[in-house]
Amino acid sequence: MIFSLPDDLDSDTLAELITAIHESLDELEPALEHLAAHPQDDEQLNALFRNLHTIKGNLRMCMLSPFSDYVHGLEESVSEVREGRLSFNKLFTATYILALDQLRYHLDLLQQQSACDTAALTAIGERFLAIARCGHSPAAQESIQQLFMELETGDINTSHPAICATLADDSEASLPQQQLLFFRASAEQLALKISGNPALYQQMVELAEAALPHLPSDIDSQQLVAAIYMHDLGMDTAAGEQAQALDQHPYTAYHYLLKQQGWQLAAELCLQHHEKWDGSGYPQQLQKKNIHMGAQLIAALDYFFAQQALYPHLACAQASINALIACNRELGLSFSLAVIHALNLAVKQVYLSHKIPPLSAA
Repeated sequence: MIFSLPDDLDSDTLAELITAIHESLDELEPALEHLAAHPQDDEQLNALFRNLHTIKGNLRMCMLSPFSDYVHGLEESVSEVREGRLSFNKLFTATYILALDQLRYHLDLLQQQSACDTAALTAIGERFLAIARCGHSPAAQESIQQLFMELETGDINTSHPAICATLADDSEASLPQQQLLFFRASAEQLALKISGNPALYQQMVELAEAALPHLPSDIDSQQLVAAIYMHDLGMDTAAGEQAQALDQHPYTAYHYLLKQQGWQLAAELCLQHHEKWDGSGYPQQLQKKNIHMGAQLIAALDYFFAQQALYPHLACAQASINALIACNRELGLSFSLAVIHALNLAVKQVYLSHKIPPLSAA
């Protein structure tokens, strides 16, 4: 969706407009952070709304309709905050600031090239309108979480419907359960992009649940499941970048989950899931017992399913045996004895109906 500058909008007027908007946006970010800490500050909230309304009006006067429509979506969500149906919590504030950055970026692009693709702006603006319509509902929180992830990674879903889908039919579901449903839906979308198998992460969860009883230390299963769903966040964009960027991808899920109340352990598991028992992993080069057992398990599951996928021509049982042998060979290098032992028993339970190779086969 390419938008070109109107013929009667001269470059000087555009430059003056963009400079003024940049100055306004510079004031909005600290105002948002202030509101996150002081949600009862009506004066600051009203000032924020007026600032956005002015930006929208100036854009509309210059016939930059995709941009004014975008700001309208931002403005409507602030209206809902004023009415008490939304609040600038940590996640919504972070999402809002990223959305303002998108406005900066596209305005600068328009000034440099006299045209730009506004599909992402339109999609984001519609999502903010949808959030405004849903208020405090779990569906609004789902939409905010999804939008934050897309803004954080730069992978904007321009085909996303401008509605707030309900997370679950069960209205009695707790917030953590609702969040897990959202994490699972996000994982299915990611799996389609990076492996073509939308069930990949659910298969990992099934195998993890079979392994948990055989591990020597207790792991919060809910935190582990969340980490399994979210640990590859950012992989779809990092895969095409340099190795250094790929090495940093664990931080994407880590920072995202830290912003979600109650998922600190899941965040740590995501950060550590590429560490190796011998200290040769990344990003922190942790080793042995400094690596959380849950992160070790996620690493082993990742390796198992990657190896299993190397044998699409074999029956599932034989492919699983081959994958397990490869995992066993990593004993003492990538994985601990405890994790390898639990993985062997879990694979036997889930995939095999006969005796699996003993550890000595490694």
